[in-house]
Amino acid sequence: MVAKVKPGKTIRGILNYNENKVDGGKALCIHSAGFGCEAGDLSFSSKLSRFTNQNARNAIAKKNAVHIILSFAPSEQIDRDTLCQIVDTYMERLGFGEQPYLVYQHFDTHQSHLHIATINIREDGTQINMHYIGKNQSSRARREIEQEFGLIKADGRGQTGNLSLKPADLTKIRLGEVEVKSSISNIVRTVVESYKFASMPELNVILGQFNVYADMGAPDTRMYRSGGLVYKVIDEQGEIADSPPIKASSIHEKPTLKNIVAKFERNSKDRQAYQGRVMRTIDNVLKKVRDIPTFVQAMKGEGIHVAFYKNKESYIYGVTYVDNLTYCVFKGSDLRTGYSAKAILGKLQSQNMDELELNRQFVKRIVEQTDFEQGIRGVLRDWTKAGLMIRIDASSGDETVYRLGNIFTSSDSFLVADKNITWYLQNNGFNESKAARIRQLVMDQIRLPDIFPLEQQTAVVATKVTDQLSRFIDQLFEPAYAGNSLPIELLKEARKKRKRKKSQ
Repeated sequence: MVAKVKPGKTIRGILNYNENKVDGGKALCIHSAGFGCEAGDLSFSSKLSRFTNQNARNAIAKKNAVHIILSFAPSEQIDRDTLCQIVDTYMERLGFGEQPYLVYQHFDTHQSHLHIATINIREDGTQINMHYIGKNQSSRARREIEQEFGLIKADGRGQTGNLSLKPADLTKIRLGEVEVKSSISNIVRTVVESYKFASMPELNVILGQFNVYADMGAPDTRMYRSGGLVYKVIDEQGEIADSPPIKASSIHEKPTLKNIVAKFERNSKDRQAYQGRVMRTIDNVLKKVRDIPTFVQAMKGEGIHVAFYKNKESYIYGVTYVDNLTYCVFKGSDLRTGYSAKAILGKLQSQNMDELELNRQFVKRIVEQTDFEQGIRGVLRDWTKAGLMIRIDASSGDETVYRLGNIFTSSDSFLVADKNITWYLQNNGFNESKAARIRQLVMDQIRLPDIFPLEQQTAVVATKVTDQLSRFIDQLFEPAYAGNSLPIELLKEARKKRKRKKSQ
């Protein structure tokens, strides 16, 4: 369970926020205390007057309203009676057991959570001390309740990532099926409260995952000069969608530019304890990938969103990592040397150069061992069993380009076939469709852990792809197929091999 205690200046604002959720079908007032009747029997005016009448007994207090949010893990399905028991226990141990309060259950996210509206002015007009109440009374009450009710503990939950936020649904927004402000507000509130970021660009990398953008305006605009901020819906390409912007000041928790900037320094310090996980994950992923797309995808599988920055010429000049398990954000330059965009690109390029050299040796060895007189079908069977794959590209002049390489290396490192191999494949009717179908057959048959050495991976191809491969290749060519013609250079090489075998 996660508990947040927020003092406020007006109980009317807290009530309006929750009642608007109720009117929109996204919340329900499930419990009341200190009102003398059930929550369902109370009107808005009776709720408000109960609070304001008691607050009137202390005309000095500037902050007399309190908004409390209790959140539970998505996997916890807690019935309403138990939720009310949890709230009553929490409020008693917080020191608010004698205070009037209302409990609203919200349904606008996948994460079960409650909002509690109350006041900190007692019946006798004295004020409840709110100083450090979140760190002291609330934290102690939360831990005790987690133990008593068997709830998932909040301590360490940053390691498991359970915000369960979904991106703004662009289709429904375009069709007018969802309320834009409600959708954006939920995302912004959760991100600002939960993530540790230290700049506006970092905040926007996080929000971008959920199709939201925080816009300060252009430097020459009035909004920028006055420190304004609006939130907008963006599409998958980062373009502003056709929907109204939402002012930061209109969102209940006030995620304005001033309030967000105030978090930067503390966030920067708090996130340092989690940078080791990001660096270890990058190191492990780089051992398995060979290009940027697979790097980004593999990092996503580890719970880390990677955003590369490009200039107008598509040159990559920076990178930011968003750890969605610990809710921490790091620029590549904020981590130790070796994790910047330049360093990552350098490592990927170095690995690609290693694969290029590997394929030079691999392709040369396989081609030298090939018996071309057995025909195209036999050649393809031998090559495939050896782990050699063919990639076919079409240049701008419609010239077919054949590339050869090991199946377990990046296709970017495949070598362009020489003119003799190209001539042989073209004249035997080997096209892009056949190449793709053979590759798919092999990949469907092989499921190997990434930790296997390349030599072991290649060896498994020969054992797993046998009779099925032969039948499949036969089906790729017409029964009447008779294209075994060879370039003279390959014929000479085949004859030399036979002579060498006879002489042995």
